[in-house]
Amino acid sequence: MSEWLDRNQKPVLYIIILLFLGLVSLYIYQVRPLQTEKATQQRELQLIHTEISNYEAQISQLRPQTLTLQDQKRLLNSVPSQPNVEQLVADLERTELETGVFIRNISTAISPNESGESLWSHIFSEDMLEILGPRVKDVDMLTVSYIELRVDVTGEEKDVHMFVEKIENLPRIIHLQDYTYDISVGENSVKTFNGTVTIRAFYSEDFAEYIETLNEFELDYTFDKEKLDQYIKQAEGNSDEIGETNGNTPNSPSESNESSTDVVTDNESVEKNHNNTIVGGTTGGSTSNGQAGGTTGGTSGGSTGNAVTKPGNVTLSPIYPKESYDKELGVSSIELYYLPSGYDKTVKEGDSVFYLVQTGAYNTDVYFSKQLLSLIDAGMFPRTVVRKYDPALSSLVINTGIAHTRESATAIGDFLYKIDREFNSWVEAVPFRLPTDEQKLLPEAIEAITYISDVAVKGITTNDYKLAEEQLLLIRSKVEAYEAEAKEVINNTKNADRKVQIQDTIIFLQLALQTLEKFEQTNEVQLLWQTQGAMLDFAYSLNGFVRFETK
Repeated sequence: MSEWLDRNQKPVLYIIILLFLGLVSLYIYQVRPLQTEKATQQRELQLIHTEISNYEAQISQLRPQTLTLQDQKRLLNSVPSQPNVEQLVADLERTELETGVFIRNISTAISPNESGESLWSHIFSEDMLEILGPRVKDVDMLTVSYIELRVDVTGEEKDVHMFVEKIENLPRIIHLQDYTYDISVGENSVKTFNGTVTIRAFYSEDFAEYIETLNEFELDYTFDKEKLDQYIKQAEGNSDEIGETNGNTPNSPSESNESSTDVVTDNESVEKNHNNTIVGGTTGGSTSNGQAGGTTGGTSGGSTGNAVTKPGNVTLSPIYPKESYDKELGVSSIELYYLPSGYDKTVKEGDSVFYLVQTGAYNTDVYFSKQLLSLIDAGMFPRTVVRKYDPALSSLVINTGIAHTRESATAIGDFLYKIDREFNSWVEAVPFRLPTDEQKLLPEAIEAITYISDVAVKGITTNDYKLAEEQLLLIRSKVEAYEAEAKEVINNTKNADRKVQIQDTIIFLQLALQTLEKFEQTNEVQLLWQTQGAMLDFAYSLNGFVRFETK
């Protein structure tokens, strides 16, 4: 063996050297890079773990800014993000039916955007605060608003007490502020229990930030559509009496054992809080039966057809209104319109607006019909709007006047309140929404509304107001200017239904002019309420509101 090693010493040495060099090369080019890569990845992994720890620490300090759908529903049921006066009134009316009491009157007032600090603990229950606490940042900093309602009820003692108990247990958080009652003895020693309940219902506009979707309020009972024909027929039956009303104070409303539900609100607050939910607008069209303030028969603007169109199947008249008509016809005593689908009622910067006097918003046909008929009996020419294009008539609005400024509209509302405390009104700004090819009508339409409504408002609210002949000539020129533009639009538009509506606006504007001409001759203030009705019809038709037609 040693001899072999001696003979092969060099080859063996070379083999050992080569093997060593191979191992060194393997380490340098294979093992060492892997070790370096492993160390690098370990450092990167450590950095990732460090970042994860940092993110976890930051996340643990964050509070989620949204609520679960279940929490949203519970929150909105307790304290909604809008006043929802109508829903609250509907709850009271439903409780009225459940307990058998009679609500004589409901008046409301809105107090918006008060500091919520130290209030939420008194409004929410502890479990609700626990839900909000980790999800809503700085709960105490959210503003809180409330609606205060004064409800006058009559009934048996146990029923009135039950009524109060039930409204305290409504899903919406209600705080009982005051509860007084007295017992009166009438004929045959019959005792009547009269109670007055003052409550507060809360809401917070700040909640909108934490609510992804707000569901629109809908009735939980069916509106009786047949009663729509009843109040229209009853209104037409009273039209002759309305036409005889003269002077600066209209006829007194008919007396009844029941009174309509009032909604008394602060004007500025309503515009802020309801501008996205309440759209009064303008009305167009007329009935073809008796007309207030004139002879019966014929058509006062709108269609000359006699077909009856039921709610839910509303169509525009297929026949153009007559351009010539009997000057003694007058303005229809009542009209009902549907808010057009897709109408954007939000007032945006740069929008041209007109102002409506709203004298009631209802979800039940009983109170709606009674208020409507009371206004007609008092000599007004109200126009009504269905807020949703829906045959169920889920929400009904009554408008009694139109003006070019908020101050003028407020003056009409104040005048109505002096006539009857149940005619509480508030002012709503409504934007003009015309198609692009009809924008040329807007300047003339605004001037017509401005000059005509100015005379109507001053004549109604000012004693012994005189319309100067120069003013009448100016108004006549504005009407003629609008008519010229409108006829050009009619000739150019291809939409047959829109042709009808634009033609209607010409008729309504001419009717308004005729009422002013008669007023200039007779100084009968009642004619100016017809002017208001005709101008409401004008503005509604111009904005594309769909008229409910009745025979």
